[in-house]
Amino acid sequence: NQPRRMVQCFLLWVLLSSYSCSAFVRHNTINIQWGFGNPKLENRGRVEYWNAMNLHAIMEAGCNSANVGFSWPQIQPEKGVYNWTMVDNIVADLSKRNLVMYAFTGNTPDWALSPEVIKKYGPGVGWRFPPGKEHIGDFESFYQTLAERYKGKIKYWEFWNEENGCSWINPGCSNGHMAYTYVPWLKRWYTAMKSKDPSMVLSIGGLDCNYKVPRCWSYIEDIYKNGGGDYFDAVALHPYGELEGEILHWSALEGTHKLLVSHGDGHKPIWMNEYGWSTSNEKQKAKNMKSVLTTLHNNKSLEYITYTQYLLLEDLGDHHGFGLCSSNMTELSLTPRLSYDAYKDAPK
Repeated sequence: NQPRRMVQCFLLWVLLSSYSCSAFVRHNTINIQWGFGNPKLENRGRVEYWNAMNLHAIMEAGCNSANVGFSWPQIQPEKGVYNWTMVDNIVADLSKRNLVMYAFTGNTPDWALSPEVIKKYGPGVGWRFPPGKEHIGDFESFYQTLAERYKGKIKYWEFWNEENGCSWINPGCSNGHMAYTYVPWLKRWYTAMKSKDPSMVLSIGGLDCNYKVPRCWSYIEDIYKNGGGDYFDAVALHPYGELEGEILHWSALEGTHKLLVSHGDGHKPIWMNEYGWSTSNEKQKAKNMKSVLTTLHNNKSLEYITYTQYLLLEDLGDHHGFGLCSSNMTELSLTPRLSYDAYKDAPK
């Protein structure tokens, strides 16, 4: 019998992390990304109320997994100083609801950046830069501590986000050829995490594979060429498509899987952990949602896609139009859109 495909929606992480609703084939996990700790909310009571409302919305949509973000600068803003309060509360909240967690890791605190980076770009650029070489030990220690703390609680992790695009060293999103600079840090991350919990499933950070990026899997080929093939258990992709026409970049998923097969890694799953459409045309967005989720559910050849995550439950910041719900931050209310109903009603 074909395993049941579950899909996950994701409401955007605000501040430290994010929760997501994901489609999962082999593990029956589904989720929607939702925001917590919204900066517009002035007290903890309102934050907790808002979080509970968002979680209710994603679970009502059929989700049973969630994404959590572990940003190194926010957990360890100073060397030797850890603040686990927010992430501990989130993990406890999701565990209480029996939601399978998928975790983002990445970013570098200012104190661990190289002096050259700070001098050239100033503080707050750790989303683009790995640590300076003098902080390799701090990097490894942080991820060993992280893995040990959540051993047995979180199994699925990824390292960085769109490192082949706008979130790596070069300006102008020109990082498609820079895998040789990513691989050393991927190897250190993988080794540190596995040293504390060998059962973890560790993924390459979600690659920018939108429909305007041809052969985005060439970045993964470069990871192999630079000795990184044994340092990831899964591959995360962001195959954004057009509003009409190629609504999802299916060829990016297929090309990536074929590449993995060619290296004897066809067993490694692909996580489709970002997709969506920014539009006020709810009728078209709902149509796209139904089409994508139905294809994932019915097409047996896509079983290598074991996790899917819609970008946002609600509009947030620059991501206006992606949301499946409208929100009122004064009244703390969510209003489902047609696309939310399409997601909820789609086969999973």
